[in-house]
Amino acid sequence: MKAKRLAQLREAIAAIEHSRRDQSGSAASASGDDTLPLPPGVHEWFGRADELCMSCTPRTPRTPRWIPPLGILLYLARRSLEGNRAEVVWIGRRCWPFLQGLAPDDRGVLLRQSIFIDPPDDMSRLWAIDLAARCPAVAAVIADGSRLDLAATRRLQLAAEAGSALVLCARPPGEIDHLSAATTRWRVRCASSADKIPRWNVELLRCKGMRPGGQWTVEWRSAQAQAKAQGSIVVHAALADRPDPAAPARAPVRWSA
Repeated sequence: MKAKRLAQLREAIAAIEHSRRDQSGSAASASGDDTLPLPPGVHEWFGRADELCMSCTPRTPRTPRWIPPLGILLYLARRSLEGNRAEVVWIGRRCWPFLQGLAPDDRGVLLRQSIFIDPPDDMSRLWAIDLAARCPAVAAVIADGSRLDLAATRRLQLAAEAGSALVLCARPPGEIDHLSAATTRWRVRCASSADKIPRWNVELLRCKGMRPGGQWTVEWRSAQAQAKAQGSIVVHAALADRPDPAAPARAPVRWSA
């Protein structure tokens, strides 16, 4: 009897996952674009570690450095502004992009609709993320998510759901094992590129309600190669890390917020 119930439970879970995949695929085909949407909520992006830095004084211990995945976060910020006049709030200097990354291809829309906040401490940073996520005039929040504990991420998740905001938290790789209430968690690492096109290995570590979806190699496509006014990040079947080599080729997938 117990084995029969377990088998029925497995079938029910498989049916739910299959229906979700069908719904996402039909929505993408209806819009004419195969997308990986991110729902409102907290989404954590783990960057890569940098070399250890030494202070000028020998008494100061070495501190690990890390680099947030700003290329992907910039693209998601641009997509969140499509069709609205909301704002993008950048919280924490570590996540502030270079000026060249804000306005090269979209006529300065992202730059004009961006607000930059530099909190003096961790508590002020958490308060600023919470306040921005609840604001209905904010489309996306890109924040330094380092040193956020489980209670803090749960607070931000509730704030994002209340304000229907997209909260993208960049976190150091050393915190990948920390507990979190985020909707999704992603690990981003640089990928080799012989043609000098920026590429990243993106791995979905956690997704509420679904199983993690494995790993993809994504690349940046310039505005000249796209019909839209800005560039985009796409993943091709030739670059994807598929466990089944006999699987049929997939169409390019464009990331969206």
